[in-house]
Amino acid sequence: MLDKNNTLSTTVIVDENRMDVKNNKDSTAPSKSKPKNVENEQMLVKSFEVMDIKMKELENQLKLKSLKMKEMEQNILEKKERLTATRRKLQNVSAEIKDVQGKLYQSTKSIKVTDDDYSTIQAKLAKLSGKLSNLPLQLKSFLKIEEGPMFIYRYFLQRWPNENESLNELFKLSGDKIDSVLVALLVEKLLMEFIVYRIYFTKIHLNREINEAFSSIEQVLLRAHHAEWIADLRLKCSKATQDIIQTKKSNFLSKEISQVKTALVEDLVKELLNIYKESKEMKERVEKIVDMAIELNLPMHGQEDIMLIRFLNKGDRVISSQVKAQYRCIGKDQNEKIILGISPVFLAKSIHDNEEQDETMDTYAHNYTVVFCGKAIW
Repeated sequence: MLDKNNTLSTTVIVDENRMDVKNNKDSTAPSKSKPKNVENEQMLVKSFEVMDIKMKELENQLKLKSLKMKEMEQNILEKKERLTATRRKLQNVSAEIKDVQGKLYQSTKSIKVTDDDYSTIQAKLAKLSGKLSNLPLQLKSFLKIEEGPMFIYRYFLQRWPNENESLNELFKLSGDKIDSVLVALLVEKLLMEFIVYRIYFTKIHLNREINEAFSSIEQVLLRAHHAEWIADLRLKCSKATQDIIQTKKSNFLSKEISQVKTALVEDLVKELLNIYKESKEMKERVEKIVDMAIELNLPMHGQEDIMLIRFLNKGDRVISSQVKAQYRCIGKDQNEKIILGISPVFLAKSIHDNEEQDETMDTYAHNYTVVFCGKAIW
């Protein structure tokens, strides 16, 4: 019994001790976590702090970007100003370049004295030649036929003493009658010679001062071995003369041209009166021919290619591509020589063409090509 009570006592004591130990553990153990609302507040505070830091960082970044934006805007503005200045400068430079190009073009381009080229010159020469051929026919009724053929023929023999052999050969063919066709050809020859020698053989035009000045400078260039400059000088002088005539700036030039024209008409009429009776119609027709010839002078002198007027003489070979037969053919075969030249051959040579002429091309002047065919009896 005692033992049982003792056991119970012991058990009670042990249980009590366990409780004490448990109580001691509970008293010595840390307290449980803080209330949840306090913890949330702390987390919220930390979140605000983090957000505040982030906001400040963003504000700083925004300020930096704003500064960079302003710098970029300033750079863009400066670049726009430089671009505007550059464009303005480019426009000025472009205008200067155009001006220089214009001056360069004017100084290097081929000088065009008139709008004529060799095709128009050829057409005008054909028209002039037609006028010369028609004049004797138009004056036929005024021919001094009552004086007889020898009176008419004697004038031509005196006019061309070097052609007497050819003329006498031709006159024999007509017998005791006046050969009106032959007389017409001889009158055409007379008129053409006057026109060529008095008009087309001038250096520039019908002005003595201009021609003498050109001749003086031409001689200087030749002595200085600068013959290649003469063509350019001729073109410039011809162009200046043409401009003066067109704008009527110079009374002395037009006056002198008029004087030369009047003198030439008077001299031609004087010659024609040796075989024709005087008539008002004669002078009027001669004036028209001289006017036409004068108008063709500057176009001929104003070509870049140099023109050559080559008279046909007794003994010259016949080049069918450059001379047309007149009157009756006296020659016995195709190799016959020219007996009498009526109208010269008008030829042209390019001042830039240094190549040798094709040997197969037959011409009266080496490296020259025909512009207008001559006329001759053979």
